[in-house]
Amino acid sequence: MGLVPAKCTQCGANIEVDETREAGICQYCGTAFITEKAICNYNVTVVNNNDFNGAVVNVNNSVDIDALINSARKELVLRNFENANIYLDEIRKNCEDGTQRISQLFSEIGVLQWAEEAWRDSELSLKTKTLMDELKTYDSQNIEVWLFILQTARSNEEIKSVGDKILTLASECENAEYYKRKVYTYYIEMEFNDKRPYSSGHIMEEIPKDFIAANRDIQDLIVDSFRKNIIESSIYYVGYRERYADACSRLLPPEKNAQIQQLMQVKHKGCYIATCIYGSYDCREVWTLRRFRDTVLDATWFGRLFIKIYYQISPVLVERYRNKKWFRMFWKTILDRMVAKLNSRGLEDTEYFD
Repeated sequence: MGLVPAKCTQCGANIEVDETREAGICQYCGTAFITEKAICNYNVTVVNNNDFNGAVVNVNNSVDIDALINSARKELVLRNFENANIYLDEIRKNCEDGTQRISQLFSEIGVLQWAEEAWRDSELSLKTKTLMDELKTYDSQNIEVWLFILQTARSNEEIKSVGDKILTLASECENAEYYKRKVYTYYIEMEFNDKRPYSSGHIMEEIPKDFIAANRDIQDLIVDSFRKNIIESSIYYVGYRERYADACSRLLPPEKNAQIQQLMQVKHKGCYIATCIYGSYDCREVWTLRRFRDTVLDATWFGRLFIKIYYQISPVLVERYRNKKWFRMFWKTILDRMVAKLNSRGLEDTEYFD
């Protein structure tokens, strides 16, 4: 192993690198660098400071783009994505048509492979999205990547931004209708994702009404999603069902809107705090508590009063504090002890239907 002097391309620290390796990590700032560039950075600094003592001076500061492309290709094929990202950054910085060259490289090696790995790493994911946004040439494979990236989006703004990109690219393809349907279906799926009940606005309202009117299956998907994820959901918050019912009614034709209103008549006896703590309306702990509510509490006037007060207060508490760690820890301790006590007294924890 031959160690030679070099200078970190990020923090400027003087370091020693193994010239037989293509890349390395700065011991001072932790930034990855390309060995050749770090050595060149050191040599140029030496020349500029007129200090040639012990230096191997190399005044040819040109970058071999083809070599970088080949190195990036090798790292991508080997799934060494962090190293590959170093080369991709250098290609973008040192080549006027760098994004086009990278686009071609992605097409050669299978860009979905890159996107799938990037999705697991927040930094790589951000760089991938930025890079894809800068690409000047698009093809069907690029659209498939954007569809994949759409699945990583969470906020309404991000979903719409990526969705608009796909729709723009799709308008130039023969499969435009296919991609449009994919995007709008995903909008509906994310709309009723129970992890996003308080997102600002409704992403499904980005779907054109004429598209919904012309596609009965999309109408059915909205109604079915509303039924499964709102009406039959184990998690209810104040005004939750009403907000979604209003959003659906603004999009659906009269006959489908009538189905939404009919579903709104369904009554549900929620076990709010327990469901929030245990994550499901149908689990052993909540089955025990629901059985206790209906067979013990509901049998006395005092118990019925407690249930009534509970249903007035608990939805407000859950809506306000459901993401607070102290709230969950406090109630889990109480409920765990209560469930264990009820089970020890013979109350079953088997499946229970209200």
